[in-house]
Amino acid sequence: MSVTVSIPTVGGMPVEDANPLPVLPARVANVVTGALTSGGLTGDAFIPLAPDFNISIWGNWTGSIALERSLDGGATWLPYTYSDGTAVAWSLNISTSWAEPEAAIRYRLRAGNITGTANWRLSQ
Repeated sequence: MSVTVSIPTVGGMPVEDANPLPVLPARVANVVTGALTSGGLTGDAFIPLAPDFNISIWGNWTGSIALERSLDGGATWLPYTYSDGTAVAWSLNISTSWAEPEAAIRYRLRAGNITGTANWRLSQ
């Protein structure tokens, strides 16, 4: 009886101490939450640690809440827009996922004149 053993490879090289299998780092909870009760901004800026992140807004509120992002560490905030220039904004409860391919980009929510309470959560 013969036994065949296959040694796994990475990039054509055998797996060994000098060429280990790739390992993803453990995911760390990354959550910022709050509530908006009038026009204004969310509290802390949210900085995604990985490309995909979640946005949830819920409660009993009316008005508009827009997504903004900063490319310069929070010195300048720009409306997050679709490719046609339309600003990303919500006027109802939502839970959605977004992607950010660039590192160290900051996000926040800006509320227009809202009434009631809009709870929000930016997370990974």
